[in-house]
Amino acid sequence: MDRPQAAELELGVRRFAFIAAALAVASVAAQAGTAPPKELAAMRATLAKAVGARDWKAITALTAWPLKVEMYEAPPTVTLAEFNKKRGTLMGLFGNGDKDLLKCVATAPVTQETDKTRFGFGDWVADCNGNEFHFAQRAGKWLFVTYENINE
Repeated sequence: MDRPQAAELELGVRRFAFIAAALAVASVAAQAGTAPPKELAAMRATLAKAVGARDWKAITALTAWPLKVEMYEAPPTVTLAEFNKKRGTLMGLFGNGDKDLLKCVATAPVTQETDKTRFGFGDWVADCNGNEFHFAQRAGKWLFVTYENINE
């Protein structure tokens, strides 16, 4: 390889390294912009604890009503009145207090739904083995807003 070819090859390698480094920085910056809010983690832990203790007052305060539901043979929403009549309706979404499911609700990584065509666009979602718990802010307060079972 003559000198001009070697210099051109070295320049190409440097350009590639620069572009790769720039893409890595951009990727980290993009991910940092979508980090879940810290207040959401505390709310999820409080909700899981309330469900485990069957603390109806706390559960209702941490849920957006009517609660949207996307699940086979389920109504599209559960109202507060319906919940108060049949508390098992909401408890069923949490596996009737299953400890592993509640641990997942409290601690699983969450991602923000960014696809405008998807159910729960804009929500933060904890996926617990196909049981997707959606969270969002309403009037400045973090709430459980939607449940979706993607296994059915």
